[in-house]
Amino acid sequence: MATDALITKVLTFEHTAAALQAYGDAVAAAYKDELLGDDRIATGDLINSVKAVVIGPDGGQIEVALDVSAYWKYVEYGTRPHWPPPDAIRKWIEAKPVIPTAFRNGKLPTLEQLTFLISRKIARFGTVGTHTLAHTLEEVNAEWADRIAAALAEDVGDAAGLLFLDF
Repeated sequence: MATDALITKVLTFEHTAAALQAYGDAVAAAYKDELLGDDRIATGDLINSVKAVVIGPDGGQIEVALDVSAYWKYVEYGTRPHWPPPDAIRKWIEAKPVIPTAFRNGKLPTLEQLTFLISRKIARFGTVGTHTLAHTLEEVNAEWADRIAAALAEDVGDAAGLLFLDF
């Protein structure tokens, strides 16, 4: 007879969960590297928020999720033309830092003027997405598909072994 500990071990998809965690960690590390390579780091909030989380198994499902700052989608996909919040633009200017170009009269724009100019450009054209996460997933998925399948097969094999233990 199978022990309760062995049944619990099999039902938790131990190998699959470990493979998914390693996969998620690989995605998170590669995403951070890509973000650094894009030279789009201002405050560092996005890159510092990236972490992988394995959820489940719950009801027979197990998944890996990437936990990131809420504004990742604007970096990834860009935005349509809109008037952005001035405080967010100011914070970005100060964090980046943005080096302004002088006006025709030779004077540099103030922080308020620079905020307005950048906001106006976003209001006219929106922002361009980086598609960094999509690129990262393409690279990492190819490398990890077989590893995750092997871990799942091992868990299924363990479960089958329990089912046929008495035969």
